[in-house]
Amino acid sequence: MQPHLLLYSLGSAVAVVRTGTLLRPAKSLTAPLQKRAALPLRIDGRWLDVSDYADEHPGGRWLLEYARGRDVTAIFHAIHLFREEKARAALDRLPHLQPDDLNLPQQAGPAPSALRR
Repeated sequence: MQPHLLLYSLGSAVAVVRTGTLLRPAKSLTAPLQKRAALPLRIDGRWLDVSDYADEHPGGRWLLEYARGRDVTAIFHAIHLFREEKARAALDRLPHLQPDDLNLPQQAGPAPSALRR
């Protein structure tokens, strides 16, 4: 009989792995919890850290990662037009960031024409 590999998913973490006849917790669960890097977005003039909410965001983490460090006020209000109260309540629960604490670019990137070969 071949040994089985048992995986118990807790979000994106694997809880238990069976190796041979021993069960052991996966390293990711026994290691000390590390604070996730801030994921700053600016909405209505406030910088918010959406890192803890990103995995639950209906549009997916990738969308918030793509918008990292940007002012997304216009798109936020356009997308949440018919559920603005619910969206506003969710924003009020997010941690605020101070602009001085953000590691944002200090100058604009190259113009699109400069990226052509």
